[in-house]
Order: sequence, then C-alpha cells, then structure tokens
Amino acid sequence: MQSFKRSYLKLPFMASLMSGHQILLKKCFISRPVCGQFVVRVVADSHWKCWKRFACHQQLNINHTLVSSSVSSKRIVFNDYENQFAFKVIESLISEESVDISEDVGTNGSVDHIIDKFIAIPPEEFRDNPIIINELVRAVKSLSFRQLLSVLESMTKWPVLELTFDPLYYKVWSNIDHELDDRLTADQLNGDKDVEKYLLFGNMFYRLKTANITQFNDTLVKRLSSSDHELNKTSILHLLFYANLHRRLDPKAAEYIMRRMETLVIDMDLDELGVFCMSCFKTNTKLTDQLLTTVIGKSISDVSDETNGMTRTSITKCIRHSYHFPIHSHFRSQLGQYIDKLKQLSTNDTITSTHLLHLKCMAHVCDKELMDHTFDKLYDNPQAFRLKDIERVFMCLSYFSHELDPKKVEYICHELHTNADHFQTYQLPHCLLSILRYLAILQIYPKLLLRHCFEPSFVAKITKYSRLDFQRQLLTMNTTLSIERYEEFGDILVDPQRVYCYHRWILAEEKQSIPHTTRRHKSLNTIYRCLQSDERRAEELTGA
Repeated sequence: MQSFKRSYLKLPFMASLMSGHQILLKKCFISRPVCGQFVVRVVADSHWKCWKRFACHQQLNINHTLVSSSVSSKRIVFNDYENQFAFKVIESLISEESVDISEDVGTNGSVDHIIDKFIAIPPEEFRDNPIIINELVRAVKSLSFRQLLSVLESMTKWPVLELTFDPLYYKVWSNIDHELDDRLTADQLNGDKDVEKYLLFGNMFYRLKTANITQFNDTLVKRLSSSDHELNKTSILHLLFYANLHRRLDPKAAEYIMRRMETLVIDMDLDELGVFCMSCFKTNTKLTDQLLTTVIGKSISDVSDETNGMTRTSITKCIRHSYHFPIHSHFRSQLGQYIDKLKQLSTNDTITSTHLLHLKCMAHVCDKELMDHTFDKLYDNPQAFRLKDIERVFMCLSYFSHELDPKKVEYICHELHTNADHFQTYQLPHCLLSILRYLAILQIYPKLLLRHCFEPSFVAKITKYSRLDFQRQLLTMNTTLSIERYEEFGDILVDPQRVYCYHRWILAEEKQSIPHTTRRHKSLNTIYRCLQSDERRAEELTGA
C-alpha cells in the first residue's frame, strides 16, 4: 500500500477525478483516495503506470464508456450513443481485408503455438489461464502485426466490461499498447496504406474500451496531425474520433486539420460530416469561416427526415460553437435557412430541438414558436430530456423572458424531484440550481424543488459528487432568495453561520490550489458581504 500512495502522489493531472477521487493542485499533487479494496489491490500489485493510466481514465467524462450507467436506471447516456454511432461510421471506411498488414516481424513455430493456445481460451475462463497469458506477454515483441490484431480481436470477447485494469486483462493490452507504440514511433509511415494499418489497431483499442488511455493512440494522433502527412478523409475522421475520446486536440493539429478539411468536406456524406462536427465540438475546435459556410450549405441541401438524429444534433452543436460576431450578412441568411429547414422536419428528437433552440438563442434571434414547441415537448415527456438539456431550455426561455404556464413548470419540477436518479441530479446538482436560477429570472419559484435543494440530506448526498462548484452555487442561490424572497423562503434558507463556514471552507480549499486571487474569489467575497447585510436585514424584519 505504501508504494500505491507514493505512486499516487506523482500523478501529473490538473482535473478532478471521477469515482470518488479528488486531486488538488499544490506544489505537488495530493489526493484523497476513496476507492474500493479491489482497485487498491490491483493498483498496488501492478506497475505505477497502471495507476497513472487508471487515474487518467477516471478523470475523463464517465460517459465515454460503452456500458450502461451505474445509476439505478441503467440507461445508456447520450454520449455513449454518440460515440457508438461515430465509431460505426469511421469503422465502415476501413476494413482488415482492404489493408496490407505486412509480416515484417519474424515468427516461429513456438510463437504460433502460443497464439493458438491464447485464442483458444474460453472468454469466461481467461482468469484461469495466467500461465498462457504470461507466455504471450513475454512473446509480444516477436508477434507480427496480424498476430497482434488476432490477439486483440480475441480479447474483445472477454467479459471484462469496466474492469479495464483487471490484472491479466491489463497485462495483455498494456504490453501490446507499448509494443505498437514503439513500432509506430520507428515507422516512416509511407503512404495511406501504412497509416490505415495502424488505424485498425486504434479501432481495436476502442472496442476494448481502452482507446482513451492507450499511449499508442496518443502517439498516432500526434503523428497523423503533422503537416508531413497528406491525410485523406479516412485518416482525418479517425484522428478526430480518437481526439474526441480525449476531449482535446493540439491547436497546431487543429489548424492543419481545418486546412485539409476545406478541400475534403465536399466529398463527405452527412453521417461523415456529423462525425467531423461532433469531434470538433467535443475538442473545442471552431470551424473556419469557409468551413462553416460549406457545412451549413451542405446541410441545407442534404438534410431530411431520413438523416440520423445524432448527425443533425452534431452539426447544429458545431455550428453554434463556431458561430461568432461580427457576422456577415450571408452567414445570417444561411443560418436562417438552416434553422427553417430543420424546423420543418417531423423527426427531430428532443436533443436536436434543444440545440436548435440554443443555436437561435446564441444568434440573438427570438423565435417564440420554436420556444413554445420545445417547452411543450419538455412538458409532454420530461424524462426524454437530460438534465443539462432541461437547463439549456430554461436558459433560452429566460434569455427572452418568455412567458410560461406556471402549472406546466410545476409539473416539470415535480418530475425532477421525484425522479432524481433518472435525471442524475445528485451527480449534476449545479444543473439543478441553474434551472432554479433561470426560473427565478422568469419570476417562478417552485417551492418543492427549492426546499429539496436546501435539505441537509440532499446537500450531504451530493457532496461526494460535486464539492466546490455546488457549494458556490448554493451560496449564490441562498443569497438570491434571502434578498428577493426572504418572507416566503426564509425558513428553508441555510443558516447564516453555516453559510459563512461554507465560504471560508471554499476559500481555504481554493487557495491551496490557486495561489492568486481569482474572479471566483472576488465573487465569493461579494456574496459574503451580501450575506452579512442580509443577516442584519433579517434581524430587522424579525424584530419588526
């Protein structure tokens, strides 16, 4: 266990970890591991890089995994479907039969025998065959590309699910990852065929649910994003998909890809264009003006009721993300045509409608018909919306001070309260508080949901999911209600002394990670001063 703790202290990560881990930035990194005994044992018994990979994997959005959510609803979240759909599109662009996998690594009969024994292991019994697995690991450097591919293919049938760091499972894919990384680094990559050979392995790691933590995929993205390679459509879409799994793309690589895409986008169908737009949005990459014009024009001419809903959503999100001011007149007219075309479609799902409304809001265009239509969809079936999409809907409605039926709003809030597990309100409490703030702008204060958010049991339950962000927003909501609606909600507000403790605790935590004063510190100081004046005001009202 001591080696586990020492390894954990060395982690060079700046983000909070999911699944019960929190890393705070100081001169060195410290942590509070709350993980289960199984994970601790696996990490302690393995190389420290295993734990580094595990932490990197956990800090990524948990929606990237292709298994059902761990909450009681067992539903698969939208990002799962997005990635699955995108992978089907890029996988169809390349096949093992069309790629020349050269046998440049010599093999012998003993290696072939090891491969045969490994592939013959029944998927459910791989933990009962450590000797065969260890033999394979020792022979990894002697395997040809085709043999490595067959090993990974057989591993896709193992029932590991989220146990990416099962000791035996990790031992195989991690060693193959390092071997492929070494071969890729030494390879000159002469032409598209050489590149496509490695893309097959990138796809295989995705099927193994390790694509966002393999060193090989990192190296592949860096190599392909260099201007030394004249990438084709297949390579660029694969590169962007891998970058999407990491939610980041090097700025120089993004600039190169945008230049290449200006000539390639015309030859893409809408599904391929959807993958491109999804990856740009997820990696925070904005389209150039030329690309934006082309994407909007192509979508206007090609989109129909038969177009996949995820394709429509991805294109809409990317257009919104790339839309900027000042806007040329032809941009505005094109955007209007695109929105009108999508509004005419009868098969728009809830997420497409939400992002279409969000696009109009960001373009400062008030469309009461679209707002009413989207709100009615939300009222008819709240559970078809994700919590963050409900937040977006109310944000857009409050932006234009759109009048709403209080009874319909009360019903939606009742659904949020009674179906907390489905909407994941404990994991995303900041979305819930944002919804309440947007409703307050519309002068709507749902008492049931407000009381629920200020209950000590609710605050205690969400603390393990979100600490600083939620406490900060709780302070803001507490201050707003104490100023505007103290007579109505004074009995549910957090005790002032407790709020002061929250304030001091947040500042103490943040000063450990950020040595200088930030805007958030200044805003918290402002809230603190407001709370002091509100306490005096409350005492005056009570005395009166």
